[in-house]
Amino acid sequence: MSRILTAVVTAIFCLPLQAQTLWQFDSARAEPRTGALLRMDAGFAVATTLPVLEFAAGDLVSLRQVGVLRPARTAGPMLMLHNGDCWPGSLAVGSGLALEWNASLGNAGATKLSAALPAVRAIWFVPLPDPDDDAANFRWVDPAKKQDALLMRNGDVQKGTLGEIAADGQSIRFKQAGDSDAKTIPVEQLAAIAFDPSLARNRIPKGAYVKAVLRNGTRITLASITTDGKTWQCKAATGGEFPLPLAEMVSLDVMQGKATDLGDLTPKSAKVEPFNTLVWNWQANRSVKGKSLWLTTPQGEECFDRGLGTHSKTTLEYDLAGKYRYFEALVGLD
Repeated sequence: MSRILTAVVTAIFCLPLQAQTLWQFDSARAEPRTGALLRMDAGFAVATTLPVLEFAAGDLVSLRQVGVLRPARTAGPMLMLHNGDCWPGSLAVGSGLALEWNASLGNAGATKLSAALPAVRAIWFVPLPDPDDDAANFRWVDPAKKQDALLMRNGDVQKGTLGEIAADGQSIRFKQAGDSDAKTIPVEQLAAIAFDPSLARNRIPKGAYVKAVLRNGTRITLASITTDGKTWQCKAATGGEFPLPLAEMVSLDVMQGKATDLGDLTPKSAKVEPFNTLVWNWQANRSVKGKSLWLTTPQGEECFDRGLGTHSKTTLEYDLAGKYRYFEALVGLD
């Protein structure tokens, strides 16, 4: 089956104001088209108006709301998952090896979502000092050690083993390295929890699924999504279903479909030639400094979650094995 190879792709359209929310549709079989969303059925089959179009199940690659910039992640308290999800909100309850999170999904209000602890990278109870930073860059975390880490609100750091999160979500049990017993710590004293990376489990849905970006900066992986043209009906990959107002969705990308992000492929060879002696190695889905990918488009500055970050002269060679028909990319300076 032929496929499409993609890097960072964006919508570039100038349209008159209309009552309908307009979307750009990228498919595996046609040039990008723009219209009002009439419905999306199971398997991501899409029908539109203005003009009347239909995209068969399996052909949709991405959908973008026209005239809305892709936002950065939210700056407030959030749950960060190993799959790249960022859910703004607050801790609801703890339950063994899982937790429930009051996810703030913009005008949709609070929605209770569940996540298994091995899927969680970090919990932030306060706004991130640098919302654009990746969990791998947290200076208070030692990724080489198999341990959980607590960042206290007073700036102290404790490293050890998280025992459990209280059922009411108001405290945790934590055994600090070198201590004989665990102690109870109120959540109100915590700035963040970073979980032992050696226990990370990133379960990818079988078949096609969706990476969605919402207006308030939420990033969420959806196992399925449908709409009647008024409200989205979403099923999170971690479990749980919720409705979402149509206009709250900024973009969605179909994963494991007919398009492949270049950041998901391993190059056959990579060569970085620095301008001076300073070497910034290329990164997948991040800038060379480990930040989000920011590009200036005709609509303004936009934050991209997927793509390649390179510096100076970087040459990447891929063996595509004849699986792809064409390549699409948006290239620019971060």
